[in-house]
Amino acid sequence: MAKTWIYAASAAAIGGALIGGWLLDPAPPEAPPQARQSPAAQAVAAPAAALAATATATADATRMLAPAPVAAPAPRERVTLWQGELRSREGAQGIPEYLAQVEPALLDTLALGQVLEMSLPGRERPLQARLASTHNSAGLPVWRGGLVDGDEAESLTVVRGSLETHINVATLDGSYSIIVDNRSGKTRVIDENDIAARSDPHGDHVDAPLAELPPMPPPAQG
Repeated sequence: MAKTWIYAASAAAIGGALIGGWLLDPAPPEAPPQARQSPAAQAVAAPAAALAATATATADATRMLAPAPVAAPAPRERVTLWQGELRSREGAQGIPEYLAQVEPALLDTLALGQVLEMSLPGRERPLQARLASTHNSAGLPVWRGGLVDGDEAESLTVVRGSLETHINVATLDGSYSIIVDNRSGKTRVIDENDIAARSDPHGDHVDAPLAELPPMPPPAQG
C-alpha cells in the first residue's frame, strides 16, 4: 500500500513539472503577414510592390521637373501702331496713299478698353481711340471704339482678317481707310479728303462730310 502512494506521488510530481514547463515556455512569435503567405503569393506580390514604388517615384520626379504655369501677360493699356510723319506715294487713280509700318504682333493683342494711337495725314496730333466693343461678323473679329476726348460721332472700326486688317476712322475733319498686311506690317492709309478733292479738282477744297465709311471689302483671307 505504501508503494502505491509513492508511485502516485511521483507521477503527480512529474506531471506537474511537465505542465509547469509548458506554461512557462513562451509561445513562438506570430509570423508577419508576408511569412504566412505561400511562396507563390509572395512571388506575385513582390513585382506589384516594385511597380507601385516605381510609379510613385516617377510621379514625384515628374512633379519636380514640370515647369511652373506661366500667366499670360496682361494686355497693354495703350498701343502705338505707328507714329511720325507718313511717307506718301501716288496710288490708284492718282489718289495719294500714305505709308506706315505696324508691328504685326500688336494687332494680336487687341483688348477692350485698350487705346490705339496712330498718326494720320492732315492731323497735327496723333489720333487716339479706345476700343469699347467687339463682335464677330462673317466669322471675322470686329472691334469698335470712339476717339479719346472726341465727339460722340467720331469712331474707329477694326476688322481682323487672316491676311489683312482693315481700319476705318471717322472724324469731324474727314474719314480714313487703312489696310495693314498682317504678315509684314506694311500699312496703307487713304485720306477720304483726297478722294473728295480728286472728284472736283477745279473747285475749292472741301473736307469730306463726316460719315462712317461704307464697309471696305472683307480683309483678304488665306
